[in-house]
Amino acid sequence: MKNFRGFSTLEMLIAMTVLLLAFSATMMLLPGIQNNTVDTEVAVEALNMVERTLENQQALARKDFKLVNGTTSQETVGNLTYQKVVTAQSTDYFTKEVTATVSWGGMYGRAQSMTLKTVVSNFEQSVGGDTCDSILTDSQKISWASPQITHKTLGAQIMGDASGLYPITDIDAYRKRLYVGMNTTGTLPSIGPKDGGTFSNDSSVGTVGWANVTNARLNDSAYATASLGNAQTSNYIKATNFGFTIPNDATIIGIKVDIDRKGSSNSNTVQDNAVRIIRADGSLGGTNRATTGTPCSSTWGTSDCTQGYGGTNDLWGETGWSPAAVNDADFGVALSAVSLAGSGNRTASVDHIKVTVTYTRQFSVLNITTPTNPTFDKALGSNVVSQGFTSIAIATSTSAGSYAYVTTASTTAQFQVINLTPTPAIVLSTYKIPNATGLIPNTLFYKDGYAYVGFPNNSSGPEFYIIDVHDPSSLPTPLATFEVGRGINTIYVKSGYAFIATDNPAKELIVLDLNNLASPVLRGNGYNAPGSDTSTFGLGKALYTVGDTLYFGRYYISSDPELAVLDTTSATPTLLGSKDVNGLTETRGVYNAIVRSNFAFLFTGNATGSGTKLQIYNVTNPANITTVTSSDLIGSSEPRGFDCESNYVYAASVPSSNKGSISIITAP
Repeated sequence: MKNFRGFSTLEMLIAMTVLLLAFSATMMLLPGIQNNTVDTEVAVEALNMVERTLENQQALARKDFKLVNGTTSQETVGNLTYQKVVTAQSTDYFTKEVTATVSWGGMYGRAQSMTLKTVVSNFEQSVGGDTCDSILTDSQKISWASPQITHKTLGAQIMGDASGLYPITDIDAYRKRLYVGMNTTGTLPSIGPKDGGTFSNDSSVGTVGWANVTNARLNDSAYATASLGNAQTSNYIKATNFGFTIPNDATIIGIKVDIDRKGSSNSNTVQDNAVRIIRADGSLGGTNRATTGTPCSSTWGTSDCTQGYGGTNDLWGETGWSPAAVNDADFGVALSAVSLAGSGNRTASVDHIKVTVTYTRQFSVLNITTPTNPTFDKALGSNVVSQGFTSIAIATSTSAGSYAYVTTASTTAQFQVINLTPTPAIVLSTYKIPNATGLIPNTLFYKDGYAYVGFPNNSSGPEFYIIDVHDPSSLPTPLATFEVGRGINTIYVKSGYAFIATDNPAKELIVLDLNNLASPVLRGNGYNAPGSDTSTFGLGKALYTVGDTLYFGRYYISSDPELAVLDTTSATPTLLGSKDVNGLTETRGVYNAIVRSNFAFLFTGNATGSGTKLQIYNVTNPANITTVTSSDLIGSSEPRGFDCESNYVYAASVPSSNKGSISIITAP
């Protein structure tokens, strides 16, 4: 008992105080532990949310690269609301950097956020594809209300050829180049007639030489002469150095030679022996254009008469003439005459030799590294048809190189592949589409190694063709065809479907299922736009898709809208909204359409197809489409081509002068 010691009152108080302090400290820690737990749970939820947001953007990219754009939304979990902001920035033509940020108000009003980034690619466009930037920032949307427009005349301002005609039919912007297809319609450009600058005698044929050969330079009654005995043949009189300056982007389609000549007095016994082209290397062409026909008599008359040889569509049997070959000083023409047997001595006299060269611009490549100042890059060196092109599509093939896929204006229904790698570009392969003779293709669409070609109404065959172009140098028979029964104006292929704008007033739009490319089948009932006009008014024309939404444009039709926004998720497209694009006293149709973010860019023309205009509409709510701007482009001009790259829009048109123009449009 003596070792037992009890607690004094002071000790008890001290012990109680320590216990109270320990308990208080424990109680103070609990809210902090609870707060940390809550913050961690919120942060985990935010992390999951931002990851889901990026995954959604990747899924959108797989469906349609154009769907990847900036968005703002909210999501509520429990009693907490998260703000979700997605921004997208194009890093190149087929890649976008996507940033997702989730923000929320934490405990005690503490603002918190979480951000993740990823890169999405254009899964649909493994080769080729649209290089138009689908993203419009908020500032760009504001700027596009007052677009900056630069007009360039293709010949005078870009090619340096004010006199040449440039009847543009289609354009395609692709990787800092603008590819321009043209047709040979209308009055074709030509140079000449031009007089030869150098004359000589060539003894490679005949036995009689020419005297005073330089007298054949001008139409001045001073003659180059050859004195022919009975049944004798003259040497060649050669005229060269005509001083042609054919533009290097031109395709030569015809050479016409005019020779003013006569025989000796009271004769009528001198005739052509040979009239041949002289190539740039000095050799003679293999085709002899000697004639016994009009306008002169079969034999050389006793008075001057100008006989024409060749023509505006005659290449003298050559496979193709380059501008350089015609511009060469050694290019020219050679003439040999013959005296008929039993005629005695006669004199062949030549007063004048002149040459006219007809050419066209079928295909030009423009450098648009500086978008507002396109410059000439290269042209087509030669073509196997004299006609130009109706449609053009550019792609990088799965094999090495880049190619232009074109349809020609030839009534033999030709489809061609142009190799863009060399300078000048060359036609790699030509294919005559079967069962379409007499028809000129209306439209062409390229996607992932296949070309889709549309024709006017074909009474003897289908209007829709699929051509496998994976091997551009060897074109097989069409993979598949489909008979629409009406003419095809435009084709747009997306997500296993071909959307086709037709000239059928009862079904302006049809859809083909292409999941089996070898056997297209009709999907649903198509779309019958309002109005019953059976003329060209109101028929299908412009097509563009973003995801499951199709933007459909029509030629002008009175009292009905020319722009329709359609939902394509079901077999038969359904109308989401529409817009009449006419304004004031104008009657306008939609010829081309491009959609970027929630802005629809329309290339329009009046009821007769002239008076081009850029119209921009906000299509965020298809049921309430609103006008952003409307800008006049080229007056009295037909819309011919429409494309964009990055934040620049290119609109090609052809005025009545047939001198094509390109309008370059951007946000200031």
